[in-house]
Amino acid sequence: MTGSIGDYHFKDPVNILTNVPYTDEIDYSVLGSPLYLIVACDGVWDYMSHEDVIDFIKNSKQKWLITIMSQMFDTIIEKKGGSDNISCIIAKLN
Repeated sequence: MTGSIGDYHFKDPVNILTNVPYTDEIDYSVLGSPLYLIVACDGVWDYMSHEDVIDFIKNSKQKWLITIMSQMFDTIIEKKGGSDNISCIIAKLN
């Protein structure tokens, strides 16, 4: 996911395009096998932590991930308004 080409008013004019992604590592030997693979833009991570997203998925009464993701987007929009993009892919691993 990238917003590197759009949303110019949110970007530093000098660093408008980058090939350096933000990544985060998690030690699964402590946590056990991962349940989900979540790839999301800063429009999600600026308002929800990794733990918040997993809790949101686990606590949802919905069966389909697309419905859960839509509800998560609604929650983010209620918190922040609609000034940035919100993109996310959730894959269930099993």
